Parts: sequence; structure tokens; C-alpha cells
Amino acid sequence: MPPPQRVRYPTGEAGLEWLVTDDGSRTLVSDAVGETYHSGCGAAAESLFVYLLNSGVAARFIAQQPTRVLEVGFGTGTAFLLTAALAEQSQTRLHYTACDKWLLPTELYRGLDVAGYVERAADSEFFTTSSYAIATWPVQALQAAWLAARSQLDANQLDATGSRHQLQLTPFVTLDLIIGEVQAFCPHEEESYHAVYFDPFSPETSPELWTPAIFQKMFDSLQPNGTLTSYCVKGAIRRTLQGLGFQVKKCPGPPGGKREVLVARRPST
Repeated sequence: MPPPQRVRYPTGEAGLEWLVTDDGSRTLVSDAVGETYHSGCGAAAESLFVYLLNSGVAARFIAQQPTRVLEVGFGTGTAFLLTAALAEQSQTRLHYTACDKWLLPTELYRGLDVAGYVERAADSEFFTTSSYAIATWPVQALQAAWLAARSQLDANQLDATGSRHQLQLTPFVTLDLIIGEVQAFCPHEEESYHAVYFDPFSPETSPELWTPAIFQKMFDSLQPNGTLTSYCVKGAIRRTLQGLGFQVKKCPGPPGGKREVLVARRPST
């Protein structure tokens, strides 16, 4: 069955269009690769269920356990904002490292308006499917802090290959942005993570990001019992992860979205 035809809107930025997804939140469509940044079934739903919940990060915050997250493909920042908002709500430290080839212009992040979506959809079925009171999370404050920090990063800084920018957005939330190819990312022992949000474009359009070498980096980056989560459940990807030592399983996807998503755990020993 072909995907539903969803309305697109111009962004004013060459090669990018707005798309209103089925849960009411917005994402972007890249003309260059012919893909959306998030599932058309629900951008916020994908970020919440595939990454924040399935990774165990939400449970860590509820237990007030300081947490380190690595995201491959920062994209629209939706997963970061939701993760940061729960960290702030729980008064728990989050160190969030994100690696992407480039950042969107500030106005596009502003136009996504993740905070406005959360406020408008507070009573929707999407929120009531989760046991977490997401409507109370301080997404607005985190969004404002992120937009202010983004506007201070000038083009010269962001054009520097491999540049790194550590932003202290709140006393609890640190965002560490790495601008460049994930192939050049070198994990260090002191930077091991509790979770990896693996969210680049698909294996069909970005095969160089779905290789054994990249997944070995992810395995090495994780703490024992740490998790890698992804929207992609293709058999070849699962077998690659299993061959590297991950314990792999498929989990239910977000309401109204993909039936199954991927969770891969680094064993404790």
C-alpha cells in the first residue's frame, strides 16, 4: 500500500519542505535524499517511543539516574528536546552528545515548535498512551534555551569539520554538538553512554552510516547494559548488530506508526 499523501509546505530553505505528520507535530522533507527527517506517522511519537522510552532513558530519569546519550543524526532536535525536557522535569543530569554533518538554520528549529505541539496536544490519545506525564515537561523552556544557544553559533564555527560545541542549556542539561561525519567520531572511555539514539537517514540513502564499522563504534561507545535504539528493523541490520555482540530484539513501535522498532543492548560482560 502506498504511503498516504501528506501536505507539504515550503520552508524558504532550498531543498527542505515542511511536513505535518499524523500526530500533529511537524518534520522536514529533504529533497536531496527524498526522505523525511521523521516518520510521517508522527514525528514526536517516533522520538518519544522509539528513542526516549525504548532506550530506557525515560526510566533512568524517573529514577533520577544521571544519563549520557549519544545521538547519530541530530536532525530537527526533536528527540533531544523531549529527552532534555524530561531530564529537567526530573531534576536529573543529562549529557547529550549529537553528531551530524550540519545544523539546520535557527529559523527552521523555531518553526518546528516542538513545545507548541506538546501544549496543543496535551489531551490527545498520543499522550495518554504513555505513563509519563509528558504534557507537564518544560519543553518550552528547553526549546527557548536551545534556540538562544543555536543563534550564537555562527557559520564559521559550524563549517569547521569536526568542530565541537558544548552548550550548558540548564544546570541539568548539557548539549555537546559534534559537526561532521560520524565516521570520524572517536569514542573515549570517559565518554561512554547509557544510550545511543541511532537516527540517520535510511540504509537505502545513507548506506555508509549502517556499516559494521559504524556499529562497532556504537558498541564501543556504550556502557555495559547500554542500549542502541533505531527505527530500522531490517534483517541485515539485526544480523550485523548480533555479529558484533549486541543482544537484539524488536519492540512495538509508536501508536499509529511502525509496527516494530529495534532495541540492541550491549551485554554486561
